[in-house]
Amino acid sequence: MRKQMMSRLWRWAMSPFAALRGGPRPLRENATGKYRKLAGAAGPPPGTGERLVLVFIPSLVATLRNREMKKGAPLTEEEVLSIRDNGTCIAMRQAMVGDFVDSRGYDDVDPEDVWNAWQTVRAQLDAARKG
Repeated sequence: MRKQMMSRLWRWAMSPFAALRGGPRPLRENATGKYRKLAGAAGPPPGTGERLVLVFIPSLVATLRNREMKKGAPLTEEEVLSIRDNGTCIAMRQAMVGDFVDSRGYDDVDPEDVWNAWQTVRAQLDAARKG
């Protein structure tokens, strides 16, 4: 039911009349803000043809790991989604993301499938720590 509601909301926000309703504005390069706000923004401005990607600063993996260590127990799905939604992002051109990830030294988790991605990464981090 939640996915249906989000799908309806997405279609409403992305309709051609969204701007008239005060809907999402086009996402601009170097725009910063909380993921929940930027993820709802429309794609790149018309005519640019350049795909923008939201990159978490600090990385979502680091933030989730830090919060889990402070809590002393695994995060719940609701906590993971809240951390993602309130995480700070910057909109970057797709071409620049590769260099940024290389400078970071690791890939971040997929924010659109954050719960499953976090479960996989957490298992890998725990295995590396034990082994």
